[in-house]
Amino acid sequence: MIKLTGLQEIIEQLESLLSDVTTAEYRRPLELFEGASIGKHVRHIYEFYFQLFEGLDEGLVNYSDRKREQRIETNKEFALSRLRILLNKEISESDERILKVLSETNQLSNSSLGRELMFVYDHAVHHLAIIRIGIRHHFEHCEFDPDIGFSKATLRHQQNCGH
Repeated sequence: MIKLTGLQEIIEQLESLLSDVTTAEYRRPLELFEGASIGKHVRHIYEFYFQLFEGLDEGLVNYSDRKREQRIETNKEFALSRLRILLNKEISESDERILKVLSETNQLSNSSLGRELMFVYDHAVHHLAIIRIGIRHHFEHCEFDPDIGFSKATLRHQQNCGH
């Protein structure tokens, strides 16, 4: 079984980021996000993981075919519970299983489960950074680990440079 440690990390970071965010703040359209909300970014993270896992049975992943479930972007507890459900998904396939990924330009590319797990993790880190910036800008009362939203490579580089 493949361990979904990247997804576990993303969930823990989201829990930290969202712990002081109220439901109203989670849903609120933010000027900094050009009207998007924190919840929409959380939904986007969830959907990329969901689309990957959904495509495993057929061997075809289409990240553009997302459902855009409103409840995930308006209810942070529901969103986190949906992510935890994905975390409990049992994936017994080899990390090198070949998958087809359909792009927005309708091109099919070969990939592997391992590669796509890296992609959705990196994509989620990027959105965590956006969420962190939005929370810091709009909701100063919220406290969280300042390392959230930075890749491990960036954190190692900063540490080595004495930042």
